[in-house]
Amino acid sequence: MKRIELSEEEKREFIDYMLRNEELEKTIQNRNKALPFYEISVLSSILSSCKDDAGLIVAVSSDEITVGVDNIELYTELTRQSVMHCAEKEDGTKYVMVFTSRNKFIGFDTLSGVVMPIDTLIGLICLKKEETDGIVINLGKEELIIKMSALELLYNCICESNPKPK
Repeated sequence: MKRIELSEEEKREFIDYMLRNEELEKTIQNRNKALPFYEISVLSSILSSCKDDAGLIVAVSSDEITVGVDNIELYTELTRQSVMHCAEKEDGTKYVMVFTSRNKFIGFDTLSGVVMPIDTLIGLICLKKEETDGIVINLGKEELIIKMSALELLYNCICESNPKPK
């Protein structure tokens, strides 16, 4: 398979395209304590975002990617070796830190960021269920934790809506 080379401008445009998460951000911000309807609306918004080829910024530790919001990279073969960064709660549970936009990633200038398609991210997190308990979206801002059980449900929905060709 031939590798596609993108210019820095093309990478930036593609990242901006993938981070069109305004609807997801609105859903998260409209936190309605009337659960489970709030949770269902968030999961539905995430599924809609997947259909629109949206992505999230994953906080990573990487020697290849300079830290900071201005150095966010696309998820590629080069960034695949990056280690997803987790936030740990007092009870020992760990959640991969993801962000809906550059603005939400500001302030985490000791971490590198990789933009990853949401469906790919969910699949990878589900494969790492021995290492993590889920994801935390926009840590410290409109913080939202999605536990592994919900991610597995999302992954199953994604797989059902995108069946593999026979």
